[in-house]
Amino acid sequence: MLKHRAATLLIERSVDIRFLQHLLDHSSIATAEIYTHVSDEALRPTLERADVLAQLAA
Repeated sequence: MLKHRAATLLIERSVDIRFLQHLLDHSSIATAEIYTHVSDEALRPTLERADVLAQLAA
């Protein structure tokens, strides 16, 4: 459980998944992704910064 929470916190703080993969000592990014559970609240600021909806409307 600690591994999952730590991985999620790192991803939510914009740590690159490749760093997380190395930190967890996984050979595959897909395996590292299993340990992350990013909430909608954590995704919202990233999406707002990317301004995807404005780019789709253009």
